[in-house]
Amino acid sequence: SKAPLKLYEQRIVFLGAGSAGVGVADLIAQGMAIEAKRDDPATEMDAQYFRTRNFWLVDSKGVVTKNRGDFLQAHKVRFARDDDTISDLFSTVEKVKPTILLGLAGRPAGLFTEATIKTMCKDCTESGLRPIIMALSNPTSKSECTAEQ
Repeated sequence: SKAPLKLYEQRIVFLGAGSAGVGVADLIAQGMAIEAKRDDPATEMDAQYFRTRNFWLVDSKGVVTKNRGDFLQAHKVRFARDDDTISDLFSTVEKVKPTILLGLAGRPAGLFTEATIKTMCKDCTESGLRPIIMALSNPTSKSECTAEQ
């Protein structure tokens, strides 16, 4: 296996773009900027640079993008991508090949399907990486998956 990726090299898909998901994503983006600055004090890569390059936030309408045609709530705007909209989580994982998958949707349980998890694991393994998957919604009855799954 290869050396672990730096935080700012991670590709992160969030299921859930509410205040909790965006808050966590924002803290990670700030951490990416701090790490990048430590590696290269002259870098101009700030948190906003990483918000639109390393993150894919998936809400009930798909990936949060600037061009999907709906009104974005204010907290989502900084993470809105210029990409074409991807309509669902599985398609997002297939296309993006994330290294981290975080669930903060607070929706009915089981949204991290077996197919989604297997696709992500296969893509990471082929790249010599271990996937990071965190189902963080609570209560447990709303968790995206269980450890057993």
